Order: sequence, then C-alpha cells, then structure tokens
Amino acid sequence: SRSRLGAGGRSFGPRASADRRRQMIALDPSATVLAALIFLVALALLLPRLTSGARRIMEAVVKEGSAASEQPASPSKVDEDMEWDPAKEVMDSLRLTAEDVARFLKVDQRYPNGQAHPDWLEARRNRVTASRFASACGLKGARSTPEGVVNAMMQMPEGDRSNAGRFGVKYEDVARQAYVQERRRAASEADPPYAFAVREVGVCVWEQEPWLAASPDGIVCENGVPCGLLEVKTARFWTDEAEERLSTNMPWDWVCQVQGGMRLASAALGTHLCWCDVFLWTPQRSGCRRVAFDAELWEGSIFPKLRSFYFERFLPRAADKVRARRRRADGTVRKRMQRKSKKK
Repeated sequence: SRSRLGAGGRSFGPRASADRRRQMIALDPSATVLAALIFLVALALLLPRLTSGARRIMEAVVKEGSAASEQPASPSKVDEDMEWDPAKEVMDSLRLTAEDVARFLKVDQRYPNGQAHPDWLEARRNRVTASRFASACGLKGARSTPEGVVNAMMQMPEGDRSNAGRFGVKYEDVARQAYVQERRRAASEADPPYAFAVREVGVCVWEQEPWLAASPDGIVCENGVPCGLLEVKTARFWTDEAEERLSTNMPWDWVCQVQGGMRLASAALGTHLCWCDVFLWTPQRSGCRRVAFDAELWEGSIFPKLRSFYFERFLPRAADKVRARRRRADGTVRKRMQRKSKKK
C-alpha cells in the first residue's frame, strides 16, 4: 500500500511507519549494542557446529588479533614515545671523569707482537684521533679525505691483525730507543747534566672535548718533569724526500698530528707541553726536528675544522649505526615473542 500525505506534509501508512522504525533504531545506541550482543551469542552457539577447518580459521583470526595487540611498538614509535636520541647516546658514551683520563693514559697500545690491544682500541672508539686530523680537516695533500676518515672510524682498521707486521709498527720501538739513546747522551754532556727519559702512554683524551684523542709515541721528561712530546716516523730508506719532509716541507698529516697531540697530551697530563720532537728513523740513519706548539694554528684553524667534521659528518653516521643496531635488537625481541606466542 502507498503512504499518504497528511497534515503538515507528513506521510503515514505502512511504509512511513517502517521508515520511522529504521530511523529510531539507527539513532538509538542501545540498539547497536544489543545487535552486537545477539551476534556474539549466535557466534558462540555456532562455533561448536563449524567444521574443524572453519573452526581453525576462526581461532587463527582471533589469535592473530590478540598477538598483534601484544607486540611491542615499532622502532619509530619507540623513538617518538621515549624521545630517544641516538646522537646523544654516542656522545654520552664518550663522557669522562678525571679518573677515566688517567686510566686511558695507562692502557697498552699494543702487545709485544705488535697487535693492537683491545683496551687501546676501545679508548679510541668514536673519537677522531691525531693521525687523522689533517684528513678530517680536508687539507690538501692529506693522505685521506673526510669521508675516508668517517669510514675508518666506523670500521676501525687499526684492529686488523695484519697491521702488526707493518714496517712502522715493527720498528717503532727500535726507533724510540734510538731517540732515547741520542738524547741521553746529549743530556749527560749538558752543563749541567740532567736526567732524560721517555714515558710511554696509551691514549690522551681531553675531558672537556672527549671526542678527540691522541696516541703519542712518548712523553719526554727532563729531571722527571714532562716537558715535550715524541712522535716517531719510520721509513725503509733515507731519501732526499724524507729529509725534505723533516727539515723544510713537513706534510700536513704530521703538522696536525703533532699540534693536536701536544694539545691533547697537555690536557690529559694537566701540564703544558710546548714542543714535540719529530724523530725520523731509517735503518741507515735518523734525524730529529723540534716543532713548537702553535696555539694560533690550533685554535684558529685545526680545532674548528675538526669540530665541524665530527658533529656535521661523523656523528650523524654514528647515530645511524646506533639506530640500526637498536632496530635489529627490537626485531629480534619481536621474533622471540612471536615464537613464544605460537608455542602457546
């Protein structure tokens, strides 16, 4: 039957009544809840009658939903919730106390066979070291590039056992003893004579700038007082080029290394070292050049470039590595939870 229009334009009749009932149900929240309860009761009654295959599918769907709700948040969610900063984690790992600085000075650089000592490697981790200063600064003629230094710091090739057989590593101690003998002879002939010694150290770190490090070949002491630094260089043959490097055309790698070494050793020892003896040794002959500390060169050029390199180039890469390691760890935990859930 058709609905008819009554007063005010309202429709009445069977169709109009059905339309109004549907509107009332849609607007009534209790009706929705009631419908859901009826569905759940019907499902509970129906589930035992399902075939075994259908029942397994239904149970798997329910189990998957509950397992998903128990899974840990994704790494990105963890980062957001905890405001975790991987770069800060790297820098926090470098923080030192005065006791740490003193302890680093005492670590062994190498074993007697020339292999790098684990404590020495750990002290250098995530720190740009003096032998790489020129390359990190991007100076012309340096043996590497800033990107090459980043890669080397990430991989730490100095820990490779094959380095123990390198010429420089093999003859470093021989060269140091040759320097000590020459200087002791001169000290005994001086007026007045004085006691001379070279103190071997591990890693020199600056407590206020812990992202820098240096491993000098020795601290020069006169009458027991530290006064200078020793940096040993070795070569297979004494050539005109080697003599030129030592006398008039010292490469930037050496310059930055000795300037940085003096600054870091001074900070670690708590005393000012104002010079460094660069001792070039070959099986045929040797030579020595004393280099004074250049505060203007260090403060005005080398140090600012190193800071820029570390915080703009290396630290972001190191943070990415920490972030990736954390994601792998989160993935491992998630897989273990999934395996436990399946066993249940």
